[in-house]
Amino acid sequence: MRDHSHGSDSLPDTGWIAHTDAAEVLELLAGISALAPFTSGSDGEKLVGQVLTHLAWRSATASVADPPLPIDAETRNELFHLYRRMGSDNSSRHHLLSILAHGGTADDLRCFAELISSDPPSTSSAAATVFFPLTVRREFDVSALFPKLLDGLQHVQLAAAILDLANFLTRQGMTSQHPAAGHKESLTELLGTVVGQLGRWEENPPNDVEIWQRACGQVNEGIALAVSLCDTLSFIGDSASIGKLNQAVELGHRRVRVEAAAALSRLGDEHATTELVRLASEPITRLRVLAYADELDISSKIDPQFMTEQARVEAELACFLAEPTQFGIPPQHIELADQRNQYWPGYEEPVECYLFRYEYLLPQGQYSNIGIAGPYVHALTADLADLPVENIYAAYAGVQAEHEEICELELDQLSRQQQSECRHLRQLLEDAGYDQIKANMLGIFFGEPVLMATASKDHCLGTVVADRLNLYWYPHGSKTRPLWAADAYAIYKGRNMLEMFNF
Repeated sequence: MRDHSHGSDSLPDTGWIAHTDAAEVLELLAGISALAPFTSGSDGEKLVGQVLTHLAWRSATASVADPPLPIDAETRNELFHLYRRMGSDNSSRHHLLSILAHGGTADDLRCFAELISSDPPSTSSAAATVFFPLTVRREFDVSALFPKLLDGLQHVQLAAAILDLANFLTRQGMTSQHPAAGHKESLTELLGTVVGQLGRWEENPPNDVEIWQRACGQVNEGIALAVSLCDTLSFIGDSASIGKLNQAVELGHRRVRVEAAAALSRLGDEHATTELVRLASEPITRLRVLAYADELDISSKIDPQFMTEQARVEAELACFLAEPTQFGIPPQHIELADQRNQYWPGYEEPVECYLFRYEYLLPQGQYSNIGIAGPYVHALTADLADLPVENIYAAYAGVQAEHEEICELELDQLSRQQQSECRHLRQLLEDAGYDQIKANMLGIFFGEPVLMATASKDHCLGTVVADRLNLYWYPHGSKTRPLWAADAYAIYKGRNMLEMFNF
């Protein structure tokens, strides 16, 4: 395996790794180790990333057809030394930790604990990924991980993941005592430090946008660590932590407040229980509050209106919108726009569907749209506010729809027959009075060719979808987030499927 200094679009196929035997895996790892470390961005690094991804995926999806990755003592030793050789800046070496975590034997887990606590992944997201296999297993030797893993608490990107795992094991009854019980004093002190830092950020946030963007990662890590610490200290049950937990309840960040209130409630603080119950009224915290209410046996104190199915799916949408890949914060306002029981793609029985109108008041202005919850949770970028409710449901059904007879083709992918169909559909648009037609793509919907294009009609620019029988026109108007080809095709697909299911 050569390490080229420049990237390439054509790397060797690595799918064969799914069926390698123990000797081949060992030889493969030894070959990679001999060439490590790799130049960042090189073909060698990319190819190794593919290889390790396949190995980790094989470990995660073992079956009779694709047996688990064989890890004997020699292979484990090779994994250990390869991880060290690849270096902390390598973007794919964390897959080696995932392989060990999926292995699950006491020796695998001891190796995992040694590597991750002394030489952790460089990011908190990678650290969270490698811990995930341990949260889906229900039988393994906890002593192979703890107390060794606690050495990793010194690494800020790792601390929350370690504590979350310890909390999970305690919550599942896999250990009789919280693994971090012997560190209660230092953990209480750490909570005070983190809460103090978060409080200073809330009181004096930076005015400079660039400084704020650079610091967001640190703030998010601080929030995650505060949440984990609150949960940990509640399990340990030391009254000496009450003062720091009370400070956490006063923070503005609602997730931290929920965790601190739940921890204090577990320690017998009635005022904190009242605060926890109150937080059920806020969609972004509702699901966590309801989970803690069950755990703490205080569900009877929650207002019934916040325990309905509508309240739960509203909370699911708010949490979705608050994800870093979406807005990063919950909407300031969210309300029910429509609710109906209907057949939905992927469900055998009718399902309750909800549309919610949500609103953000941002420095650059107001932003509002309509999202879906119930069959699944999603929010489109295109402005759906002026569409009929049926078309909004159709848009979301179309986005979710997957079938081997539904696809979209780029124009340069078309066969001669498809090119002819595309020309025919374009002619239909011209005959209907559209001009400035620009074809975007051709869809195939259960054998029916469907053209998506931007066009002008009556001096108005818009998006049009055409099949052999119908034309569907969506004028852009003055919208800043118009419906584009993919959105219009989603409505087309969804409308046809919903009408088919709900005849």
